[in-house]
Amino acid sequence: MERRRFLFSILLFFLFFLATRVSALTWRFQTPLNPKDDAIKVFELFIKEVETATNNELKIQMLAGGASGISMPQYITAYSQNLIECGDLLSIMYPTQLGEWVHISSLTSYVFSSPKSIIMLKDKMRKTYEESLSAKGITLLALINANLTIDAVTPIFSKKPIRGLQDLKGMRLRAPGKILEEYIWKPLNVNVLEIPISEVYMAMSRGLCDAAKSGTQRLLALGLHEVCRYVYLDSYVSGFTPSCIVCSSKALVQLPKEMQGKILEAGKRVEEVFWNDVYFNPKKYGMSSEIDALNEAQVKGMEIAFLPPDIFERIQKSAEEGIKDLAQKTGEQGKYFAEQVFQAKNKYQSRESVVYEWLMTLKKSK
Repeated sequence: MERRRFLFSILLFFLFFLATRVSALTWRFQTPLNPKDDAIKVFELFIKEVETATNNELKIQMLAGGASGISMPQYITAYSQNLIECGDLLSIMYPTQLGEWVHISSLTSYVFSSPKSIIMLKDKMRKTYEESLSAKGITLLALINANLTIDAVTPIFSKKPIRGLQDLKGMRLRAPGKILEEYIWKPLNVNVLEIPISEVYMAMSRGLCDAAKSGTQRLLALGLHEVCRYVYLDSYVSGFTPSCIVCSSKALVQLPKEMQGKILEAGKRVEEVFWNDVYFNPKKYGMSSEIDALNEAQVKGMEIAFLPPDIFERIQKSAEEGIKDLAQKTGEQGKYFAEQVFQAKNKYQSRESVVYEWLMTLKKSK
């Protein structure tokens, strides 16, 4: 009898050990993004890379659309305290926790003329983001761009034509971001509206909103082509908007040393694939193209153009002044960020914009 009890106890201990080990080798990946968002494809690429590298000894469960039950404002805390093992983190959303210097990225699209500047800035700033996250108990695994593709500009859909600076005075524009409002739109005497993007169509229909700025596909999906005639591009490239694939440092160190190394290497490979291939060839990965969406807008009868030169130059100047102002307000990290922005701008001054080339080709064909 005693022998049976002893063997039974051993069996229970073994089963408990297996159960806890399986639990320890299962991570959850959280993101607030909708499962159909193109960024999910990059996250799935990361998950596949990790699972392959670890021979499936570590499995990662995708929790998209807020399925983790943790609200986006609490992501920093969740990773720091290992309430969730890994996921994405849009750094610009956490100026309080990471530092106000992260706001500088909002203005880079108006400063750069080439995607090479974005990639150079990413390489220079990676260590800064890595150290800032590490101080919060978070490990940076891969640094990608929230604007996933080389053509990911965010145009303005407008009911009215914009021919010069005078046309912007008093314009009611729905545009995201307090930083852009302060440094770009207010100096142009534009009234920025704080209304949900889902309510823009109704606001325009009632004459309460003149224009909206967002991704082309999103604005088309809202039906704004029915109430707007004009599409204006206000930048040549999308800018540097860091999206971080991260994990809890506590979760990482709980794994075997060899597995830790495999996860870190997997993250680096995904980052390399993103910047060397995904960013330039989104269709290869089943992602949408901004140019395809702009083509759709043109087919629907919308007129597409860049903002007039006087406005374009004014916006660029305002963005540069804004970056300098933020640098003075945000300590050494802000100063370093600004310095790297202008170095990247100056190194690649020639216009290398696939959106600009597409639009010029479109105009020549008419």
